[in-house]
Amino acid sequence: MDEPVDVLKEIVKNLTDLQIEYFLVGPIATAQQKKSFTVTRNINIVLDRQHTKIKDFLNRFVLDHYICPLFDVLYDDVKAQKPFTLYHEASKVKVTFELRKESAIALSEFSRKTLLQVEPDFGVFVSTPEDVILKKLEFYCIAPSPQYIADVRKLIYHNEVDQDYLDLWIDKLALSLAWGRASKN
Repeated sequence: MDEPVDVLKEIVKNLTDLQIEYFLVGPIATAQQKKSFTVTRNINIVLDRQHTKIKDFLNRFVLDHYICPLFDVLYDDVKAQKPFTLYHEASKVKVTFELRKESAIALSEFSRKTLLQVEPDFGVFVSTPEDVILKKLEFYCIAPSPQYIADVRKLIYHNEVDQDYLDLWIDKLALSLAWGRASKN
């Protein structure tokens, strides 16, 4: 198992076996904008907040072919709501997990996740294009990088987006200025 997609398959299998809901964010989620899918060596996953199941999940990796902190350190991070990272030794893949937040937007994003077929017999849940757009706009408000605006424009161009959903959350999250920049031609 030296390819990033194999690592992703193993992780998704374990999450599915334990009935832990998840979705991918970051570069994999934004791959939707190109209608293509490439698994990078950095995988970011949001997990549902099920501490006991996550404990079982961590147990599957601590003694396996992953480099990670001691189990107690990992589980302390989970209980403290901190992201935690596993490194797959052979493939050099870094998988960062974070627990779903309790905010209204985080709950909405989690409930709207969509299945993206990676291979004919393998799919993963990813954030919707609208939720990726909202996240990029939030990032832009924190650190105004033209790359965030470019990413939003690509997502709009390559996807049919739910404008009502975007309008609702752009207003609630006070993202109008960033949206104005991104939606200009």
